[in-house]
Amino acid sequence: MLLVAIAVVVPFGYLFYWGSTLIVYGRRYFGPHYYLALTIPMCVLAAHGLVTLFDQRRRLAYGATALLLVATVVELPSKIRLNDRASDVARAEDAMLDRTVVGDAVVIVPTSKDGAYVLHPRGWLDNPPDLDATVLYAADRQEKNLELFDRFPQRAIYRLQQGEGSERGSRHRPSVRKLTRATFDRDITIDVSARNVTGDPVVMLYTALWFDQVSCVLDDESTMDASYSQRVTIDTEGVTLHCQDGDHRMALPPDSASVSIGVAIGADKTVNNSALFEYRFLTRSPGEDVELITPPDQWRRDPTVYGKWCTTDENPAVEVRMPVDS
Repeated sequence: MLLVAIAVVVPFGYLFYWGSTLIVYGRRYFGPHYYLALTIPMCVLAAHGLVTLFDQRRRLAYGATALLLVATVVELPSKIRLNDRASDVARAEDAMLDRTVVGDAVVIVPTSKDGAYVLHPRGWLDNPPDLDATVLYAADRQEKNLELFDRFPQRAIYRLQQGEGSERGSRHRPSVRKLTRATFDRDITIDVSARNVTGDPVVMLYTALWFDQVSCVLDDESTMDASYSQRVTIDTEGVTLHCQDGDHRMALPPDSASVSIGVAIGADKTVNNSALFEYRFLTRSPGEDVELITPPDQWRRDPTVYGKWCTTDENPAVEVRMPVDS
């Protein structure tokens, strides 16, 4: 009865705990994750059931045993492959960090589906409680990452990402880049070069901040490999797109912000229904200066409103040229 109680109470208790979401995303891997406490009661209860069947209904017991073996043979190979792949990714990230990160540093790690946490899913990248280590790890908090430069002025700041290569849809690979905070006492002019890589007729330049978005049409009769050049200006109060039909401006908050500047290529003049290729800039305006974190992150999304964003080291549709800091 105690084993039965454990098998009932543990799942019920975890219904109110955020870790249960890991079962949804992680069921394809070896489990049972947070339900480890169920291993003993489930094994004992299953064994008890099989023994009872062998004592009372031997044919049914053979059938149940065969069913368990078939289920194991069906489920196990894919889980082995996925766990092996996860181990390869972990080793590749660890090796990349060892090669790239030099001296006292802080490494920003990507967020998982569960949120911005350092130890999940990269449990080996841990910090000591007193933060007294050569390399520290920080969760990616987007525009709040600027605070790391203030809190750890003597440490180099790096970013760890898992991005695809130059080919869209290619297998993801780790990258580690050193981040630099540049301070400008003037407006920042960014040169954006774009190329039509989908063949769709409408090419748009846009800037976005959370749910705020400003865009303009560069060409509504574009063709494959057509190229475009445009200027974007960031100042202490906003971002300005300098387009053929005039300037389009989006205001920035008074504190730090994560600003997207990119190109949308689609069948109509709706940015969110297009293939998106963008750079994300972390910026802040203390006083009359503008701070910018370089290099910016590169992202792309397939042409669907609910498409998945992915990072890419070699953006195939857009490039930016940055000025030197003052």
